[in-house]
Amino acid sequence: MLVDLSACQVHGTNAAGPPIKASMRFDGYMIQPDGTIAFATTHFTMRPDRAVREFLSFRVHSNGKIEARTMTSDAVNNAVLKDAAFDCAIGKGATFHW
Repeated sequence: MLVDLSACQVHGTNAAGPPIKASMRFDGYMIQPDGTIAFATTHFTMRPDRAVREFLSFRVHSNGKIEARTMTSDAVNNAVLKDAAFDCAIGKGATFHW
């Protein structure tokens, strides 16, 4: 999956997301009774001032809308440093490659 958060909106607003582009792979997914597909990933990384864990979760709806959530926590004490949500769409902010 390729994600361009600048082509998404900050959840609940009309503001564009940050200028961040990323690619990710998912080993598994869950199809829920309403047809929503959910998947998530996490990774450990270093910032200039500390080590962090980043959690990314996505929910793809049958209408092509995608809810994206990112949460960053301190790798030492697990304190949440940032929690953000974005509204994307397949073909606008998110592209899947099979």
